[in-house]
Amino acid sequence: MKANDAKATDYIPESEKASIVAHTKLLGGGEEDTIEFTIDKKGSYPFICSFPGHVAMMKGVLIVE
Repeated sequence: MKANDAKATDYIPESEKASIVAHTKLLGGGEEDTIEFTIDKKGSYPFICSFPGHVAMMKGVLIVE
């Protein structure tokens, strides 16, 4: 819900930046982006699309074993 008010920062709330491992730029239809990052700790890492209304369908879990 915090993302709804974070248009100025591409819908990434300032209060949540410390808990974000990686993110893409804000993308439009047909656009794509690539990110590379390293996670050294095993665990489950949820991911979402923070654009308003998208989180209902655009979410998942990255599992590091």
